Amino acid sequence: MKKQYKWGIAIVALLIGIRLALPFILENHINKALNKIEGYHGSVDDVDLQLYRGGFQLYDLILFEEASENPDLPIVDLKKLDFSIQWNALFKGKFVGEVYLDTLDVNFTKRKDEADTMVDSTDQRINLIQEVQKLNPILINIFEINNGSLSYIDPTSEPKVDVKLNNFNLYARNLGNVVDRLKELPASIVFEAATMDSGYIHLDAQMNYLLDPPDFDFDFKMEHINFPRFNEFFEAYAKFDIETGEFNFYAEGKAKNGVLEAYAKPLIEGLEIAPADEDDGVLKKIYEGALEIGTEIFENSKEDQFGTKVPISGTLENDEAAVLQSLWNFVKNAFIEAYKQEIERTIDFRSESEIKRK
Repeated sequence: MKKQYKWGIAIVALLIGIRLALPFILENHINKALNKIEGYHGSVDDVDLQLYRGGFQLYDLILFEEASENPDLPIVDLKKLDFSIQWNALFKGKFVGEVYLDTLDVNFTKRKDEADTMVDSTDQRINLIQEVQKLNPILINIFEINNGSLSYIDPTSEPKVDVKLNNFNLYARNLGNVVDRLKELPASIVFEAATMDSGYIHLDAQMNYLLDPPDFDFDFKMEHINFPRFNEFFEAYAKFDIETGEFNFYAEGKAKNGVLEAYAKPLIEGLEIAPADEDDGVLKKIYEGALEIGTEIFENSKEDQFGTKVPISGTLENDEAAVLQSLWNFVKNAFIEAYKQEIERTIDFRSESEIKRK
């Protein structure tokens, strides 16, 4: 056999060997990275490399939170992740990727370092998000989650709390401004979910993800949330049960040049506090009675509902963790007051002069 043929066979064999070894190298790299995140450890079960489309697939990725009150329950349990280069974006001069997550369970369990009053420990979880993002090889332009669930679990409460968003889906498009580059808000995000099989959530947002901090404009609503489905939560943290009642929540907002303007409107309809049990102590009976009287005083008797509207404003700092923290604070602060059962569409991302010109 001629020498050049031997070299050719050797090179082909080497390339095949590298191709066969790459999935194991990538799997080992990801497992090491997951276990280097402070306060967490995890693993991925299998990696499938697909060079022909510039992508790979991960299977059975799990991540555990070491400070969790239930450390055996993963904070992240993902059945499949599919990553690939978005080839049609190359023709527009952008090197970006697309990510699809299938069957994702996220379980936020009460941490051992949290107070009994449900003080949230967001700093370390925000750090977790940032560390996972470092595994991203390139800017993501399309991000999609199908068949997801999101839970908050407190195994230390009495009764134990387990509230969940079921069957959530998220669709994020054009995050890398591949198309519609001249639009102020070229990217779109849609989020949909059910809540404890009693209502639904819908978020519709547009944004410019590449700005720091990002500009965005959003509409958000939660409708037909059946309060009694959450009685374990109310009993554990507020020490009362709800017999009947429905919760609807509406919010609208924008952030432009780091300035946030928004409002939040919860609306409660047909609320009835469950009567005190015979076994309840005197103080608890007084407490539940006061709550019942309070709902009667503040509700609109004609509509059998009550609520008000809360304006929210502030600034977003030029730091990803600060932006995430600010948005989380908005979500927490939003659930305070409200008015009517609809999105008003009174907040527009455009300036007043732009609206008048149109």
